[in-house]
Amino acid sequence: MISLTSKEILKKDNANSNLPRIAKPLIKLFFWLGLLLVSSCVNDNEPAGGNVSLYDKLPQFSIVMNTGETFNTQNLMGKISLIMFFNTNCPDCQKELPVIQELWEIYAEDDNVVIIPISREEGEEEILEYWTENNLSLPFSPQENRDIYSLFAKSIIPRIYISDRNGTVVFMSGDENMPSLGKLTATIESQR
Repeated sequence: MISLTSKEILKKDNANSNLPRIAKPLIKLFFWLGLLLVSSCVNDNEPAGGNVSLYDKLPQFSIVMNTGETFNTQNLMGKISLIMFFNTNCPDCQKELPVIQELWEIYAEDDNVVIIPISREEGEEEILEYWTENNLSLPFSPQENRDIYSLFAKSIIPRIYISDRNGTVVFMSGDENMPSLGKLTATIESQR
């Protein structure tokens, strides 16, 4: 009976490998980096899904923007609103925030359209630092927890909801189908 030690098995396995010694650690490194990147947007222990679906009414909520302005379900009635949940560490959010900035610039003087970015688990200081580094100026609501977010969804950011003047969600998207500026503008204009 032939018996090999674990060192002999590893030595034999490495000798038969077609991959250079550095390749295996690099593959592991890229796997973990990829997993970290994906989890930075999802970062959830719950299954994907939401509490608010297309054609649902907005949930009852109230938030304060970094400008001091308060928005709630009641004062959004009669207005078209876009609500975006984000975190500045999320790569998909980083891609979509400039689009939302452009949209806000288009509608900044329109009292009938409200753009409300709401952070998920991120405070005002971190957001302001990101805003400064990335030339963003749109107002936002810093939320250091998931209280408001959990009224809308269970997992995944970014999330965008557009509601009509009656508070009915007429458009929504998640991280897999982030809309263009044209799509968001067309959706808002269709609700006039």
